[in-house]
Amino acid sequence: MPAYTIDADALHRLRREHGITSTRALARQMDVSPSTAHRVLTGQQAPGPRFIAGLRRAFPDADVYALVREADVAA
Repeated sequence: MPAYTIDADALHRLRREHGITSTRALARQMDVSPSTAHRVLTGQQAPGPRFIAGLRRAFPDADVYALVREADVAA
């Protein structure tokens, strides 16, 4: 099963366009905990279905699937 990560630069641009300046504000918009948002955004945790659904809630007009990438993992 592949691991996934978030394209932090693209998400940062999207957040800036929507005026979401903090991880806490992003988490609130996504309806996830701030700690979950922090772990995913720093690469400590892979984005799961709830996180991706939260991105869709926070950015309904954006192609949020373009923000999710397969992580580089050593075999």
